[in-house]
Amino acid sequence: PGPESEQQDEDDNRENKEGSFPVLRELTEEERQQILHSSDFQSFFDCSIRVMERALAEDGNIFFDYSGRDLEDKEGDLGSGSSLSFSRVFYDEHWSKHRVITCLDWSPQYPELLVASYNNNEDAPHEPDGVALVWNMKFKKATPEYIYHCQSPVVSVGFAKFHPNLVVGGTYSGQIVLWDNRSHRRTPVQRTPLSAAAHTVRHTNCGSKHILIY
Repeated sequence: PGPESEQQDEDDNRENKEGSFPVLRELTEEERQQILHSSDFQSFFDCSIRVMERALAEDGNIFFDYSGRDLEDKEGDLGSGSSLSFSRVFYDEHWSKHRVITCLDWSPQYPELLVASYNNNEDAPHEPDGVALVWNMKFKKATPEYIYHCQSPVVSVGFAKFHPNLVVGGTYSGQIVLWDNRSHRRTPVQRTPLSAAAHTVRHTNCGSKHILIY
């Protein structure tokens, strides 16, 4: 190297010693565990895993967002006159095995999303009694897009009409549960109180209002 290169190296070393560049320190074990268990990291990791699964299975738009933020720009709508054809079997060895499907519902915002609710698995009493799996017709991955569960068998399930990120479930115990795909939790983010009276009559929404009446 010539004199100019040596002078540049000396200047760079001098700037680094003077503190122009931040000196990175190694995190302690306690700090690492704090980051790994933080809500922000778990949400980032959950989203990244989902994108990687799509990337490994498909060559389409793997960054498609199902939270509703880009609803106006969504791609790949199914045409009204599209013919039906066999695609594949939606089955998960862990969550679907020995469970009966109790309800099916298509997303009104994203027609490639299908949610299925399941009752309890009598051969696995330690597993959650109620399960709801969101399957994706658009990406040919073997795992569900979202996995939800609760402590009671889910007898009915549906996508929220006004909020594409929400899934509503009705349970055998009488509770109404609410899951949110923006949360990294698989358990409900909200649920009605559990009482002996339960919900003995049908619930529905009032016209264009997103409220429940009974």
